[in-house]
Amino acid sequence: MRRGSLASSENWARQLPGPETRKGSLTGLAGTSSRARDVGGVRSATNLRNWRALAPPSKPLLPQQPRGRVETRRAHWALGERGSTPRPASAPPRCPFSLSRPKLRKTCPGWHRRPVYLRRLLPPPPGSTVDTMADELESSVRQGAGDVEEEDDDDLVDAKPDRSSFISVLRKKKNVPEKSNQSLHDHKRVVVPKFQYNMNYKKVGKCIIINNKHFEDKTRMGTRNGTDKDAEGLYKCFKNLGFDVTVYNNRSCSDMQNLLKQVSQEDHSDSACFACILLSHGEEDLIYGTDGVTPIKDLTIHFRGDKCRTLLGKPKLFFIQACRGSEFDDGIQTDSGPINDTNANPGCKIPVEADFLFAYSTVPGYYSWRNPGKGSWFVQALCSVLNEDGKSLEIMQILTRVNYRVAMDFESQSDNPSFNEKKQIPCMVSMLTKELYF
Repeated sequence: MRRGSLASSENWARQLPGPETRKGSLTGLAGTSSRARDVGGVRSATNLRNWRALAPPSKPLLPQQPRGRVETRRAHWALGERGSTPRPASAPPRCPFSLSRPKLRKTCPGWHRRPVYLRRLLPPPPGSTVDTMADELESSVRQGAGDVEEEDDDDLVDAKPDRSSFISVLRKKKNVPEKSNQSLHDHKRVVVPKFQYNMNYKKVGKCIIINNKHFEDKTRMGTRNGTDKDAEGLYKCFKNLGFDVTVYNNRSCSDMQNLLKQVSQEDHSDSACFACILLSHGEEDLIYGTDGVTPIKDLTIHFRGDKCRTLLGKPKLFFIQACRGSEFDDGIQTDSGPINDTNANPGCKIPVEADFLFAYSTVPGYYSWRNPGKGSWFVQALCSVLNEDGKSLEIMQILTRVNYRVAMDFESQSDNPSFNEKKQIPCMVSMLTKELYF
């Protein structure tokens, strides 16, 4: 700095009121920073080089105001001093909206290059460049504080803020509608094609219904009254689902085996799946023909993956209405990469027993109930659920609802106490590898 400029600045500073008339003189800077003062109480050349173009104040200065944390630290940073003097015990409380250095650096770019003065200690003349810059800095700090609060949605202010910017932010947040907990019915079902059977074929598939009503005397099995009602209801139900349904009545054991073997040897390349319904007497893992009993496995083995190649990787459904034992359920009172599959890997192996589903009318070891006038409990519930939700629910959801209806809506009524008020629960065994929607 040139000597003449320094002299003029010092002359102007000497014209300020002395400490005896004004406590906010430059001597008040003593103890703030050694670079902000000199020996005679006059501002140093480093601080005064920003005052060269300024005129003396047009009106007397106001008494000294209490210094805040923001003003003090800004003065140190503007003068190039990173530290701050310790606060005396008699110092006023810190400014409530003070910002730390990282936040100031974030919200006020270029703060280290701006000349900031202690405006409450020694305000510059009105309308000066320094006054304008200080106003811009303070407004930017306030705006930055509001931005920080607006960015952080999780942290809220514990005490009520004193500044209008914070109030506006809180009002803005108050008007934002809260996210309501949507019910389960509002959520759409997520269907992943990778885990869903491909039903885009010319035909849904064949459905074979074997309805055995009359039996030979040697079997000691009585007439199954009500089974025709079951066959009729199942025919209509699976026809509505798109199946090609065929009903076979009163078939012997050999007839059943030959029939299903012949069907398994047919070409099912244009079919999406296969269904077989057995209505007869039975025991555990056994099913009755008109002339005797045969294992259920001997009927289903023809559709394994190694025997029926055109149904490989496609669902094969077996619905079996038959007894599986002689026990009764008394119930209890409660208090209240296959072929034609684009998603398959070419060379992968598939278990031969895969993609089977067995839906039994009852669990192993128990009777299966049938009403002579309305049909069996299991078939009644199955037809009811299929007619209502057969084209919208997945097959396991359908069978779960069938289980519920049989368990809750049916109970035996008989004059014989041993057969009265009995219950039943269906049973499903699934080897399906994907979801099935008709």
